[in-house]
Amino acid sequence: MLDKLAIINRNMRFSFEDIVSGLAQSIGDVFAVTWWFFVPIILFLVFLAAWLFYVRKKNLESIKWVLLRITPPREVQKTPKAMEQVFAAFNATYSFGAKFRDKYFGGKQEGWGSFELVGDASGVHFYIRVVEGVRNLIESSIYAQYPNAEIEVVDDYVEDLPEVLPNDNYDLFGTEFVLARDSAYPFRTYVSFEAEARGEEEKLDTVAVMMETMARLKEGERIWLQILVRPTNSDWKKKSEAVRDDLMGRGGEESSSFVALSKGEREVIAGIDDKAAKIGFECVIRFVFIDNKDHFSRDHIAAVMGAFQHMNTMDLNSFMPNLDTMTITRGIFRDIFKKRRIYNKKRSIYNTYRSRIFPGYIGSSSDKFSIFNIEELATLYHFPSISVGAPNITSVDFKKGAPPSNLPTE
Repeated sequence: MLDKLAIINRNMRFSFEDIVSGLAQSIGDVFAVTWWFFVPIILFLVFLAAWLFYVRKKNLESIKWVLLRITPPREVQKTPKAMEQVFAAFNATYSFGAKFRDKYFGGKQEGWGSFELVGDASGVHFYIRVVEGVRNLIESSIYAQYPNAEIEVVDDYVEDLPEVLPNDNYDLFGTEFVLARDSAYPFRTYVSFEAEARGEEEKLDTVAVMMETMARLKEGERIWLQILVRPTNSDWKKKSEAVRDDLMGRGGEESSSFVALSKGEREVIAGIDDKAAKIGFECVIRFVFIDNKDHFSRDHIAAVMGAFQHMNTMDLNSFMPNLDTMTITRGIFRDIFKKRRIYNKKRSIYNTYRSRIFPGYIGSSSDKFSIFNIEELATLYHFPSISVGAPNITSVDFKKGAPPSNLPTE
């Protein structure tokens, strides 16, 4: 019996080896006949990828950026609706797609801007980083909504720290935030908070928690928060309409029958429609907390993560960290080379923050982003109202005026 099994196993082994050998021989025969067709295609694709990397890198290096620091007036009585108009104005920079020559020979890609909240021991600061040619557009749109604000070009605050972190003196935590569900679903915006308030005294400013957290920072502690914003086409609205139609139970363009919808489902559909009705941008939120290594505290990290929680909803959308960028390890192999992997992720998120690279670009730590409309962006980034009691927000008591037009010159 054992001899028969051995013979069967030996025959099976020979059969498997014959199959592998025959398959390899067949592949070799096909390649010998068709290599002249496939090899040039492969080489072309490799060359194209290398060429695009080169021209895009050269294009990025040629862009002249300007960092604006905005000092809001001490008493802001306008709602975040005013900041919606600033973001709407920024949409005017959309190029409607680069031309063939500009894209493949000039390395041109759709431009973007960075809207940043920065907190340290000196206070809370508002920054906007854009291409130099967009500066006048941004300044005009801000002055139109906040006439008493002050705007000045400043040196980049990231240069106050070493180019490479973490090091012997500083440690950091970082991550990017994206939406947990499809971008068709909105998160909870300031409009929702205003609708639920029964009076001015009950209105909750959506940046209040973040402002309070930043205002409590001690010497050496820094919270950097940037929202990268890139104009896009209307394809995202078509996808939102498809999501809405699916929820409504439409069987197709010719179908007129709808399933019965609950009140909650109708509210979700209304939220999708409301989001798609406004201008949208491709966006990602990048967060970095930096502190001295000898007394690194994670309390502020939890506070920042929690600041996004009150904008989450169970039936619509919510924020989640992009785990590919978060400075932790995960999975069944999380303990293998753990320190080295965490160090590399910290280096990566720090470098991408400093460079303000949009996801998917050269040097970015991830290619994930979400769609925010101008209402959502204004919820995340606006000058706090007078109801925000954080004492450490930099503001101006008066507007610097220009000299009289009839001032003598001699």
